Amino acid sequence: AHYRDKDDLFLSGWQELLDACVRHIEWKNIGAGRFFPVHGLFHHVQESHQLYRALARSRKTDLLFKAGSGYLTKSIEHALASLLADRAQPSVPIPILSNYLAEGILELLKWWLDHDMPYPPEQMDEIFHQLFMPGMRGVLGNTGLLAK
Repeated sequence: AHYRDKDDLFLSGWQELLDACVRHIEWKNIGAGRFFPVHGLFHHVQESHQLYRALARSRKTDLLFKAGSGYLTKSIEHALASLLADRAQPSVPIPILSNYLAEGILELLKWWLDHDMPYPPEQMDEIFHQLFMPGMRGVLGNTGLLAK
C-alpha cells in the first residue's frame, strides 16, 4: 500500500542499501585506510546474485543503476557537505566529487556482476580502494578531514 508498484518497492530497498553504505563511509580513513564499505556491499549483492540475473533478464538493471547513481550521488553529497561545513572546501566541488565516487562504485559493481563475479568481495574492496584512495586523498587533503 505504501508503494506505487513493484519497481517502486524494489527501488526503495535499493535506496536503503545505498543509505547504509553512505552511513558506513569512514571519511577520516581516506588518509590511512579503507573508507568505503565495498566489502559489505559486494558481499550483500553476491548473496543476491540470483535477483541480479533476474533483473538483467527483465532489462531492469539500467533502471537500477541509473536510479542508484543519482540517489547515491545526492546521499554522498549531503554527507560530505555536512562533514565539511566548518572546514576548508575540497579542491574539487562537492557535487562533482560525490558523483565521481557514486559512479565509480556502481560501475565497479556493475562490471563485477556483468562478468559473473570473477573476484571475491574482499579483492573487489582492495581494487576499489587502490583505484580511489589516491584521488580522494588528493582532493580532500586540504580540508582537515583526513586522519594523519
